[in-house]
Amino acid sequence: MSIPKANNLFDNPSDQLHAVAQLLADGNIDNAAALCVQLTKSFPRCSDVWRLLSCVSLQLTKPKLAIDSALKAVELNPKSAANFIQLTKSYLAIHEWKNAKKAIAYAQQLPLNNDAELIADLAKTTFDTGDIDKSLELYNQALIIDNNHVETLHNRALLYRFKGDFDRAEQDYQRLLQIQPNDVESLYELSQLKTWDNDHPWLERINAINEKAQSWKERAYVEFALGKFLEDQKRFDDAFNHYHQGNKIIHHQNVQVNKQSLENDITVHKNLPKLFSLLNAKDTILKDINPKDINAKKSGNDISGGWKPLFILGMPRTGSTLIDRILSNHSSVISGGELTSMPLAIMESVGLSAINDPFLLNLDQLKPPTEKSISFIKNRYRQLTQDKARPDNNHKFVIDKLPFNHKFIGHIISAFPDAKIIYSQRNLSDTLISNYKMLFNHGYSYSYNLESLTVYLRSFAATMNQWQKLYPQNIHILNYEQLIESPESTITNVLSFCGLSTEQRCFEFYKNPTPSHTASASQIRQPMHKKSIQHWKHYESQLTEFTQRFKQ
Repeated sequence: MSIPKANNLFDNPSDQLHAVAQLLADGNIDNAAALCVQLTKSFPRCSDVWRLLSCVSLQLTKPKLAIDSALKAVELNPKSAANFIQLTKSYLAIHEWKNAKKAIAYAQQLPLNNDAELIADLAKTTFDTGDIDKSLELYNQALIIDNNHVETLHNRALLYRFKGDFDRAEQDYQRLLQIQPNDVESLYELSQLKTWDNDHPWLERINAINEKAQSWKERAYVEFALGKFLEDQKRFDDAFNHYHQGNKIIHHQNVQVNKQSLENDITVHKNLPKLFSLLNAKDTILKDINPKDINAKKSGNDISGGWKPLFILGMPRTGSTLIDRILSNHSSVISGGELTSMPLAIMESVGLSAINDPFLLNLDQLKPPTEKSISFIKNRYRQLTQDKARPDNNHKFVIDKLPFNHKFIGHIISAFPDAKIIYSQRNLSDTLISNYKMLFNHGYSYSYNLESLTVYLRSFAATMNQWQKLYPQNIHILNYEQLIESPESTITNVLSFCGLSTEQRCFEFYKNPTPSHTASASQIRQPMHKKSIQHWKHYESQLTEFTQRFKQ
């Protein structure tokens, strides 16, 4: 496809901007970028051109160019909310939370001209900066202007779910399915809201949608939704067949990539604790330097503060969100959610851009850090976490519950020798089926194949055993089944491990008003129950081949 040439300086760039937008829609990013560069030369004073170049730069994973272009757009037209929104997105791409929050605050003060699309974009970007209440306010404003705006309705439904307002979330999903009867994503999200009774007409509705599903993503959404509705009706064999088909569809999209990712994870699991163990045995960094000395060594950009990181990690679907809700209900604790601060700090310490995927870090990139790198990782972690979670002087701990922080335990202890790490542990068979039923937004590619998932779970358990032996004083194992069976003593013990006083509110975690962005958003609004214990038994005939390996 030939690149349209930009007109001269005195022509209106509108047609060329539409051409760039069309190239982007067609997936022709390189040509879109080339045309944008031409436009900046022909229309150097047009802020829309620079804003679009910023958009294209993000798609080309060039965040510095994206930020510079957005700043130019803001300079040319500081009264444009769209320019500040794009600047925010550019900062978010490299996790510069502080600058992103400043930029979005400017955008929120500018005229929006009753533009539903612009307001919805502002709402989404506001949510991405961590302000869910302001985001919800903006989505409501956009829907007053256009009450059939599909993306806005879908995003508002998600926010209602995160906040625990399931009735309003259901209303939005029902509205979406009226507007778009074949909206399979909304159908899937609706299936996750609650337990559906036998009399509900959803099965007939889903089967009708299933016949019209075309793309592999649509078919996968339908299969997972069918699995959930059938499971709610205790038709476990039928439910498993649909879960299995949905997983099969996703797994087959990237078989080779999934295989390579699993092999990389297994290599890291097997070898990384050994490298840190050898480091300790040789009396190098971790033994030559007193932990107090590490904490005392400050670089020029050290980020001070009274809070300490509190890590909750483990496999997905093992109770980590429940533990987070319990501890973050303490007056001295704030939750940062699934922070990416540690992998980002590690990536930057080895020269990788923050725009890289932390799921793909390999053994060479994760080798034990030098003394200089330890100082960088510590300070960068604190800066990223401070800017994202915003703890105040009353907070003793900031929770970081990123599940795959288990890969970085050696780095965590190197940077924070007195770090508290809570390992959320659950029966492996229950963990197997709970992950297999889950449709993740990103990562965890091993979960879409029972063989890969079983291999990963065994590898994960083995690496956690190694970390536990290496750092027994730092790691507290919190067993999910024990938490459900004996909540009072289990919660008291974990509070003691953290050095926190016992507060009654920790035992009433379901009253915690903080939004939850995880797949457990529905479950953690209820008191503890035993429904999930031995859940795998419902699928025993399908899983026996795999669960037997956990006994080896």
